[in-house]
Amino acid sequence: MKITKGSSEKQGQINRVSSQNEIDIRLLLTSALLTALTAAGAFVKIPFYPVPFTLQTFFTALAGLMLPPRWAALSQAAYLSIGLMGLPVFAYGGGLGYIMQPTFGYLLLLPLSALIISLLKSRAGSITLRKAVIFVSIGMLMVLCGGAIWLYLSFVILLQRDVSFWGTIYSGVVIFLPSMILKAISAGFLWKKLQDARGEKPLF
Repeated sequence: MKITKGSSEKQGQINRVSSQNEIDIRLLLTSALLTALTAAGAFVKIPFYPVPFTLQTFFTALAGLMLPPRWAALSQAAYLSIGLMGLPVFAYGGGLGYIMQPTFGYLLLLPLSALIISLLKSRAGSITLRKAVIFVSIGMLMVLCGGAIWLYLSFVILLQRDVSFWGTIYSGVVIFLPSMILKAISAGFLWKKLQDARGEKPLF
């Protein structure tokens, strides 16, 4: 049976659409999983004042490494949304009123952190474990610095407390640097292991 050029092109288009749909489903499922894991990471916490140690940024980093930029940001934006809608997925609960929490700045920067990590990865071409750790560290440091600034402004403006800016930077950034480095290395290592285990091209 002779196959015409038109039918061959049509079949090719069908195959491309099917392949794209499969990729979209995989991205959606991976994004949803990382949203759930970020929420779970809030419950793995060590109390510190004024900012607790949690694993949220660890899973945000994985989102940045495993997903394209738009999907990475959306996975973390979805996490913020369900928390602000009232589900207790943040370290100290949830709800719209959580915006008034001094530590909310750290959460607010999670989507941007995932986006930056993913953009750096996507533009790096060939990526090694060392590069992955560097990209994750940049994203995590951005969360720490931005969150500390929000923390300071919340103390000074909302709570009317006389606090030192550099003292807030120390308690909101500096003391978390060792754990940040550890989480960055762990996230990069886990991402590399997942890539090797899949034995195929990454999602993007």
